[in-house]
Amino acid sequence: MKKIAWILAALLMLGGCSAPAAETAAPSVSAEPTKEVAKSGPTLVPSQSQAPATPEPVQDPDDELSGYFPFLADTTLIYTGEGGEYTDEQVFFDFTGGNRAQMRCIGTGTTSVSVLEKADGKLERIYFRGESYGLENKLDVTAESREIVLQEPLEVGTSWSVDSQGAASTYEITGKDVEITTPAGTFETLEVTRTEEGATEKSYYAKGLGLVKTLYESGEMTVTKELAEIVEGGRTEELYVTYPDVTHNQYKDEKRTVEVATNERPEAMLEALFKHPSDSGLTALMGEDAAINSVTVSAEEGIIRIDFSRSFVSSMNAGAGVENMILQAIAYTLSSYYGYPEVKITLDGANYESGHIYQEDDDTFEVVREDLYPNE
Repeated sequence: MKKIAWILAALLMLGGCSAPAAETAAPSVSAEPTKEVAKSGPTLVPSQSQAPATPEPVQDPDDELSGYFPFLADTTLIYTGEGGEYTDEQVFFDFTGGNRAQMRCIGTGTTSVSVLEKADGKLERIYFRGESYGLENKLDVTAESREIVLQEPLEVGTSWSVDSQGAASTYEITGKDVEITTPAGTFETLEVTRTEEGATEKSYYAKGLGLVKTLYESGEMTVTKELAEIVEGGRTEELYVTYPDVTHNQYKDEKRTVEVATNERPEAMLEALFKHPSDSGLTALMGEDAAINSVTVSAEEGIIRIDFSRSFVSSMNAGAGVENMILQAIAYTLSSYYGYPEVKITLDGANYESGHIYQEDDDTFEVVREDLYPNE
């Protein structure tokens, strides 16, 4: 059993996608559509004027680490494989800044996020979160651990060790300018070999792209993963947004499609969705004059925090019943999207307060589907 667990973890470790030993999965919150789902809206592209002032990633052309593992903006790397259930995946850099990048790995049935850092001649993974579906910038996270992905000098014979999944693995650069052919093309690559308990995994990195192939072998078992396609442009994401149907005193879900670019602010994406339901008969979740200041997620607490400008209340112009429906819809939308049960709503950093509703420091919204859709 231990070897099987290592096989699954080893498949993508050098790409920064597998879970470290201490990882705890996020709690699950149902996000299935309602029986009555409103029509899908057009693709929303949040305004680029709202993009954050994020420093450009360090991509020194003379830096070998950046050459063999570049932080590619607005590029999706699509991998396919054979011999294992978890070899097909898509990789996209959500955020890049300075010497760090946040990499999203969308695999079979799950999505994970890693933060990678280039420093002192090493490329290391310093943060990992499994079951991570919502968009959140974690570039400024404090390192939870340090797992070396690549280490200079990038020459044959360079080696290092990593303690992952409760077992020590040894890595060694075993080849340079190794020709590898995948469905995406033919590449001259850096070969890195990982060994543990009689098993080996060879990973191949091409300049300007990063990981293009892995080959895992243990006895008669062989598992491969290869770069199949390179797609330029932002990634497409689908999510459900819940809006009040005030006329019928009920809620409706809209399945929305958004185009997410590297360094796209989640606040901008959510703001565009909240302000513009596709169905004109539904009530928007915020007025045009309001803004989302920040969205943060605490996996440890299981709480999503969203901070609106104070004009959120004044632009709502709603009675107590409609205001409560709007807040419940916001909470359910965020809970479904980020996968955590509680939502804390604040106004310019202070507790939520209007003429109808007041919250204390510890008050949160915890919305379950039955509250919004009692007749399902």
